[in-house]
Amino acid sequence: ADSLSRWAEALREISAALEEMPGEEGYPTYLASRLATFMARAGVVETRSGKTGSLTMILSVSPPGGDFTEPVTQACLRTTGTFLMLDTA
Repeated sequence: ADSLSRWAEALREISAALEEMPGEEGYPTYLASRLATFMARAGVVETRSGKTGSLTMILSVSPPGGDFTEPVTQACLRTTGTFLMLDTA
């Protein structure tokens, strides 16, 4: 299992390599929309044969230093509307 934080870091590196305009903390300006598009895949789905099922996502974010104000955590919180935060303190 990996976290959305690592996925976002890879997105930041690709964006930098493409010389795109960086947003907050060097993440691409479209970070929130990419996360929303990814998370929108969860829910009721229909297969090619017409059967229906569901796709559940349990996602994790590993903010550096436990900083819940960093861009990836905040984008996930805005997209999902709810968040279970674990703190080592």
